[in-house]
Amino acid sequence: MKPTSGDEENESRETQWPSVPKIASADEFWQSVAVAELAVKLCELQKRELQNKWDAEDKKYARDMQTAVKEAEKQRVNEERKKQVESRIATLDPEHFVARASQLIEKAREHVLRPQTDVEYLLENNGTEEAVARVIGRRHRSSRIPFEQLCNANCNKGDTGTIRVDTLSPEGKKDAICMDWKVYKTEKGFDDLFWRYWHDIAEKWKNPKHAEEQGKLRFDGNSVQMYSKEERHHLAKLACDTDAWKESGKQLLADWKRNGVPPNDFLALAKFRRERDKRSANLKRSSKRKRRLQAVKHQEH
Repeated sequence: MKPTSGDEENESRETQWPSVPKIASADEFWQSVAVAELAVKLCELQKRELQNKWDAEDKKYARDMQTAVKEAEKQRVNEERKKQVESRIATLDPEHFVARASQLIEKAREHVLRPQTDVEYLLENNGTEEAVARVIGRRHRSSRIPFEQLCNANCNKGDTGTIRVDTLSPEGKKDAICMDWKVYKTEKGFDDLFWRYWHDIAEKWKNPKHAEEQGKLRFDGNSVQMYSKEERHHLAKLACDTDAWKESGKQLLADWKRNGVPPNDFLALAKFRRERDKRSANLKRSSKRKRRLQAVKHQEH
């Protein structure tokens, strides 16, 4: 027996690196087992489907061997038989069915899963304010107002429609807000409103006092903050970057036109438009009053 030097023993010990299970997670292991078992079953199903074909090949091989007289003919029949057997072995390898088994399980998963209900989600998250905000936000996103209801080239000038917004209070009480909306006939009119609104939001995010009120939804005297602390910090920072804020507005406006306006955004936009219209009306009345006073003074002189 060849003696082993001390250096060789040390090198042998150093190369024995610790081993760990390839699938450490129990969940991953059992998922892998499920896929493997299904792959075997698919393989067996394929075998049953091909059995009649293979039985016919077996009978034909037996007949050909009986009728083959020359050695060359027997060799040809045996070569064909060899190819048939190799094809069967390849076909019956469960490994070839693993991908199909995994896809089948994924498809089946789609049919057994459903979204959590709002109540289930609130119970799971202990009814926190953040959970309530997410539920309300999800409801609002799923009930967007089609852009065509707000801006429609086929409408008549001055047409007004009633927009219904379904809401949910923090206590789970269902309610609805109905808003009269004077439909824009051109996208330019709506775009002008949007950019004034977007500029106004930026100014509020820049002001710490006004920023506190941004992102709040109010129901029956209660309010829920829709943005997390991180989101609020990001928006306040974004509002200070003119170019980035403008680009964000372009993306939002395009999304509204393509997918509709979320109810909470519509309510904020409608409120801004109503206040702007009141200011415009007051300015017009002020201008008329000023002109009348000037006319009176001119007559007196």
